[in-house]
Amino acid sequence: MKRRKRYGRGMPGIVGAATAVVLAGLLWATPFGAVAVADSDTLVVGLVAEPVTFDPPQVTDLNTARAVRRIYEGLTGFIPGTYDIEPALAESWDISDDGTVYTFRLRQGVKFHDGSPFDAEAVKYSMERQIIDDHPAHATGKYPFAKNYLGNVDTIEAVDSHTVKFTLKEPFAPFLQYLTHLSIRIVSPKALQDWGADIATHPSGTGPYKLAEWQPGVKAVFEANEDYWDGAPSVKKLVFVPIVEAQARLSAITTGEIDLTYDVPTESLEALRAEPDLAVLEGLSAHVWYFILNTKLESPPFNNKLVRQAMNYAVDKEAIVTNILQGT
Repeated sequence: MKRRKRYGRGMPGIVGAATAVVLAGLLWATPFGAVAVADSDTLVVGLVAEPVTFDPPQVTDLNTARAVRRIYEGLTGFIPGTYDIEPALAESWDISDDGTVYTFRLRQGVKFHDGSPFDAEAVKYSMERQIIDDHPAHATGKYPFAKNYLGNVDTIEAVDSHTVKFTLKEPFAPFLQYLTHLSIRIVSPKALQDWGADIATHPSGTGPYKLAEWQPGVKAVFEANEDYWDGAPSVKKLVFVPIVEAQARLSAITTGEIDLTYDVPTESLEALRAEPDLAVLEGLSAHVWYFILNTKLESPPFNNKLVRQAMNYAVDKEAIVTNILQGT
């Protein structure tokens, strides 16, 4: 059977990189909306590198995040294709007039993959794990983003089983956006208690997929969560395979070995767009590329503000976008 192949570029969190997607028949949710996927219940995804952990607050790389997002959910999310906030595990919320108290009403009837209930205590437990040193689950991992995303949280209170209240130390307008971040998606307290530090290889979230098999360096297999609160996924199995070399990923997707891949070399985009069986999907990105200059050095030249400004002006950003990133 000939399969319709689709390529996409610029998923949220990427810039100047291409995302290639081979899809036909069924529907697959992407930041661009629902698109057709292969006439099969399995989708094979080629990643630049393999996932290194399945514990969301410990994820620091994009390829791991691409896989782990299928397992876990947060209180809020982004509407696909936009950066507008939508409800996720929280159905609705209120914000106090002074901007320091956020009260969330949670979805009812939601369960983690291990069968335990999702409720306000689970939200409290999962998030306090990262920010309270003597929390019973604090030692199960390291939390590089905790200070950034939860550092302004003063208290988390389970008002009742399906209401949770966050009190901030000071008003912070992007708090709802922060709650979409992968690092503070909700992990099952039962799984943390059962597995401890091994939660990294025994994930339990509320998302549409759950981990079925992991062969490090070979593949990670996800199966559909048939009890997913928003309806069981049409694609019943996701297989993530690491293919480090870009040309190898392009070869794999051209021959049908994989159905989706990311980070297509920009110099390949023109040829890919010309292929009748391939489609390039493009979307806006929230990713930023930047150089950091050490302004604390006492020795020249970067202790001189004028030198730093001159270096900035010397970089032709438009040339980078046009010639290196091919307009991406």
